Amino acid sequence: MIYTGPGKTESDAAVVLGNVPIPAVGIYYYEVTVVSKGRDGYISVGLSTHNKTSTKLPGIEEGTFGYFAQDGKKYNVKNASYGPTYTTGDVIGCIVDFGNRNISFTKNGILLGIAFKDFPQLLYPCVGTRTPGEIIKANFGREEFKFDITQYIREQSQKLHQQINQIQIGNITQLVLEYLVYSGYTETAKIFYETGLKNREILDESGDFNSVKHTDTLFIRNEISNNIKNGNLTQAKELLEQYYPHVIDHQTITLFSCLELVQLLQSRQYMQAIERGRVLKLQIVQFGEPYISQFMEIIELVCYVQPGPKNYILEYDCFTSVSDIINSKMVEDCGIVKIFKQLQLVKESLNSEKGALVSLLDYE
Repeated sequence: MIYTGPGKTESDAAVVLGNVPIPAVGIYYYEVTVVSKGRDGYISVGLSTHNKTSTKLPGIEEGTFGYFAQDGKKYNVKNASYGPTYTTGDVIGCIVDFGNRNISFTKNGILLGIAFKDFPQLLYPCVGTRTPGEIIKANFGREEFKFDITQYIREQSQKLHQQINQIQIGNITQLVLEYLVYSGYTETAKIFYETGLKNREILDESGDFNSVKHTDTLFIRNEISNNIKNGNLTQAKELLEQYYPHVIDHQTITLFSCLELVQLLQSRQYMQAIERGRVLKLQIVQFGEPYISQFMEIIELVCYVQPGPKNYILEYDCFTSVSDIINSKMVEDCGIVKIFKQLQLVKESLNSEKGALVSLLDYE
């Protein structure tokens, strides 16, 4: 990249973005060589949340991050002291660590430390120049990096393994039983419980499956799920309001509204469906997309007296599908589910291939 502009004001910068966003997982790294600092060395290496070029150096505008050559400061609208200045012949690297949620820079193969924390998921590599004669060259991995990114990844992986080894899993049989209870597999959980008692893998002096932790919520969730599957929407909503009020969000309200209309259409109560649809639409339009489109797809069914292109919805078991969605929302905050999600991330981390990217465990 060679700067050929006037280079007189802050808005005369030339900025180049990567043509695809950075994969939002693991560790991402790229380097920039300053072939020539040009007249003043107004160069910034960094990142941008925008997918279009700008006339200001990375770090000056909202949604951009930059490490400036001239003063060595880090910029994210505001600036602060960070590292050394850089000039002709220097190689500057940018590390985006999605696992630890931080951005760091390197100079000539030396890590300078964390520059920024907590950034958006969508990021593009971004480099800017501003005065005549400035020339930079980017390296995204086709050439050998100045910084030993492989060793850096190895160190982060070792830290990850140490964190994994510190996790106390406890009794694995008890853990599986709790997962079955949370997931709603009632009969399987009962059999597993009885087998565990016989093998002394489950310690429960009462010997009563109903004494297992969380079985009370299991039965409530089963009742809610069965009510939805059987079309008893009023009862299901009342139980949700009583036991799981946090589940009643825009998605849940939209799904229940759609089921209500489907019930009316299946029973050929077309006029009632039209009137009820008008009332429900007033509420759904306040939610915005994608809820409006989902609801309107059901509204369109009213337009077809004879079988039409949308009538497959009436034949599809949408009540069971909605029941599964609501059940997932009811258990998503459970500790056991979080553990299994973490284990899945660990599995992906350990299976990641050697390279510039490595999956790290996200504890948030």
